[in-house]
Amino acid sequence: ASTTFSGTVIKGPLLNAFVFLDENGNGVFDAGEPNFTTSASGAFSISSGAANPKLIVTTNDQTIDTTTGTVLSGMTFKAPDGATVISPLTTMMEETGLSVAQIKSVLGLPASVNLLTFNPYAPGVNAADALAAEQASTQTMATLAAFSAAAAGAGLSQQDAFAGAVSALGTVMQSKSAAGDSLDLADPNDLAEVQTALTTVVPPVLLLATGVLGDVTTAILNVNTKIASITNTDLSDAANANIFGLL
Repeated sequence: ASTTFSGTVIKGPLLNAFVFLDENGNGVFDAGEPNFTTSASGAFSISSGAANPKLIVTTNDQTIDTTTGTVLSGMTFKAPDGATVISPLTTMMEETGLSVAQIKSVLGLPASVNLLTFNPYAPGVNAADALAAEQASTQTMATLAAFSAAAAGAGLSQQDAFAGAVSALGTVMQSKSAAGDSLDLADPNDLAEVQTALTTVVPPVLLLATGVLGDVTTAILNVNTKIASITNTDLSDAANANIFGLL
């Protein structure tokens, strides 16, 4: 029997994100696997007769965050089984194996938010919850985007660079969760931990050769601090969109 998977890809809503069902479990798209390109709201609906296929989303130079107009290219998003929202935060859940409750505890998110199903851009959602979720998601995305760009500049492929950034951030999240600590991506000490973790994924000599890793971390800190400063709960507000687009 065929199973249908429907949901939304969010960082805000992503237009032209490529969604596919990985039926053979190799983590990449193969000819013949079911696929779908998201609408302006980030929505997708896709079916498969395979047993336990995994939803994977990739972005390219046609993928646009419709709330900010930002192009998001070279990224891969995933989510645990049962998710109807795929986002940077569900990607970290899938990478780390941490539960919804653990990720929320690490990032200080409201207890009422279920990251597997909560779409901050859906009509009628709690505005304060939506802002908190989108701030955490955008800070995560800004961190991944900048560190993956540094890794790509060191010679990795775009795909491997993004995977390395996800792995580095995931390592710190797991460590924080195990210790019962929180992770503040607008804190220089926490970002320094992610930077150090990145050097275990990408040989330090390559990163040092670019001469920019410290500058990258400082840039992430500046962006994430700006994101944390948002107090207006209207996610469609132009000033908010300008800040959320600082990737």
